[in-house]
Amino acid sequence: MRSLDKSAIAQLIIQLASLASLAIPLALSIFTATSEPYWLDSPEFTAAAQTLGLPHPPGHPLYVILTRPFTLLPFGTIGLRVSLASAVYGALASFLLFKSTLLVLNRVTDAVPKWLNAVMALGCAILASTTNAWWFQTVRQEVYSLQILLVTAALYPVLQFCFCSPGDYRRTRLLILASFIFGLGLTNHHFIMMVSLPAAIPALVALAKNRHHKPALQYGKMLSAVVIGLLPYLFLPLRSAASVSVSLGSTHSLKDFFWVVSAKAYQKSMHQENAIYLQDSVQEAIFSLMGQIGPVIVVISLAGAYLMLRRKSTRLAGVTLLLLQFVTLFMRALMGIDPFNPDYYGYILGTVAATSIFVTVALGVTTHVLLCTVQRTSLVAAPIAALSLLLPLYKGQSAFLEVNLREFTATRLIYDEALGDVPTGTVAITSYYKLFFVLHSARFIDGSRSDVQVVNPQLFGYPGYLATTTRQTPALKSLAWSIFVKGEITEKAIADLALQFPLRVEPSPWSERKAMSHLFPTGLLYTALPEPASISDVREMAPAHAARWQTLYSLMGTQWKEHETWRFLSWCHYLDAIYFAQMGARDAARDAIAFSRNIGSSTWQLNQLEDALREGKGPVDVSRFRIVFTDDTVPETKEELEKNR
Repeated sequence: MRSLDKSAIAQLIIQLASLASLAIPLALSIFTATSEPYWLDSPEFTAAAQTLGLPHPPGHPLYVILTRPFTLLPFGTIGLRVSLASAVYGALASFLLFKSTLLVLNRVTDAVPKWLNAVMALGCAILASTTNAWWFQTVRQEVYSLQILLVTAALYPVLQFCFCSPGDYRRTRLLILASFIFGLGLTNHHFIMMVSLPAAIPALVALAKNRHHKPALQYGKMLSAVVIGLLPYLFLPLRSAASVSVSLGSTHSLKDFFWVVSAKAYQKSMHQENAIYLQDSVQEAIFSLMGQIGPVIVVISLAGAYLMLRRKSTRLAGVTLLLLQFVTLFMRALMGIDPFNPDYYGYILGTVAATSIFVTVALGVTTHVLLCTVQRTSLVAAPIAALSLLLPLYKGQSAFLEVNLREFTATRLIYDEALGDVPTGTVAITSYYKLFFVLHSARFIDGSRSDVQVVNPQLFGYPGYLATTTRQTPALKSLAWSIFVKGEITEKAIADLALQFPLRVEPSPWSERKAMSHLFPTGLLYTALPEPASISDVREMAPAHAARWQTLYSLMGTQWKEHETWRFLSWCHYLDAIYFAQMGARDAARDAIAFSRNIGSSTWQLNQLEDALREGKGPVDVSRFRIVFTDDTVPETKEELEKNR
């Protein structure tokens, strides 16, 4: 009876650990999720999910299809509902990571009770899901939490294959299932899924060696499963035919389809300069991983990898995880490193998952040795179980402050500042994608200011976007002409448009210099005038402009400290400083720099501009501070761009 009771208790612990691997990450993500669209691509993805629209290349059709039902929930804002989708995807990925880890542990450690393996596997899931890299993807509206779900969903059957006996008839079905999931993954974020593919090579080679399973036939079935998984891509031409409003991924022809799906607009990543500094990039990628999961844990993971590779029964699974761990990290390093961009960490979640499994394997083998030495389970099991759970939760505390977006409203405040008081029928021209997505997407999310058209001329080359824009406002064809022919926003385009309707323009220094003189500082977006503004008018308006910034900061409270908000505000103050310096309003330019200094921004551009303001009088030549856009829409100064080339 006692043996039966112990068995029942052990089974209960396993079931509770399984449930907790899903429930704990889900609860943490829901508690810290943002109810407003976050920065970067989040507003666009929220709008696309709400309207079944077409986001930027590669279109991300699976994300839109799966997230759309969450927007129909009867509670919360649309932003919160889409954030909940990310939370669910991340929690399911954590659950599959638990299942994968438990599968590995049960094969690695013979002497460890299965219930203790389950507790350690739960610790692995919590360790990964409470890293900043993983957790932050689950509290905002992005594709990365769905992608790690697809990666772990494909990994689990591959690991099952690795532990099946060669004659097991179920073996090939597992790879066919993984192939189908791989195809689905390609329709969400194909680059991340492609760099995960090498992890399947050991299993594919093992299948080829087993003639009993007719490898050629099985490979054909797997290829067919991949093709079936690609079917969500049909969403792109079908929705394009419906002329959806949210459309930066329209595909009205085969050429458009390949342009969007290949994400040609973002293929800067493999340029030669990144390859030249690859060694440094790899080192930075490794350090970024250590920053996420801890240097000691990363080192211990290498021991776990060694322990799996040295045993024949676990070698195939070990090589699989090792390839997932290093190829994912290497390919992200090849694209370049930006450890301050949260999207960067979305690419390395496969590495985080594999590293966590290896760490748990090392702990499992250590537990195995202790149990064989002490031969008293009670003396070893309790401390190991506590360590497995408390260490990840302790590490998760440091991530909490960085990922908590529960009170985040910065994008809504920015939206209200930019468009809250503009006249009906206004056209707003932006150039920086962060501001564009915030302003453009709101009307499709909750109907805010549907009487205002927000335009980003830098995106006119995207299939369908120019047609959609000019269909609503035909006069914007002159703006398109200035972009395609002159390569910048011209004075004539601004003056002509300002005569036809209320016009607001982001003071972008990559506009023609004379075009800037037609702008009048009235907040985040400047009012465009048919005639050039006088320097006296600009100086007279500067205090009111500064007062609007003061009001925004008072409403924002401490939210400006949130990293992407801080980067955006620093950028806006820099644009203000450039504008006022160019117009000759030097005191206003210094005030704009002071705003930037007050929030802790200090760059060489600001320093040099400040030096230029001390020299002479009148307008400042700001040509060396002009900003251009590279292929992946990251703003750089001309000097930086030339240096990179």
